[in-house]
Amino acid sequence: MAGDQVPLVFELLERVGIDDVCAVFPVYGSASVLSALAYPFVVMTSAFSVSQLGILVVGIDILARWMAVITASSMGC
Repeated sequence: MAGDQVPLVFELLERVGIDDVCAVFPVYGSASVLSALAYPFVVMTSAFSVSQLGILVVGIDILARWMAVITASSMGC
């Protein structure tokens, strides 16, 4: 699943005008988010947990905001 989404996300970034020549975000960023969100659906040790999915969504949101701040500050914005 994570491998199939890489070309789709790369194409989306190009359409939006973001130049990611090495495809770092599609390979590492979006694939990691997809993998984290898929975890509660595929874990075999326990039943599906909405609370676990919620925790993962909050964690992804915090990391995305942190990376946006770091990126903006390094660009001098």
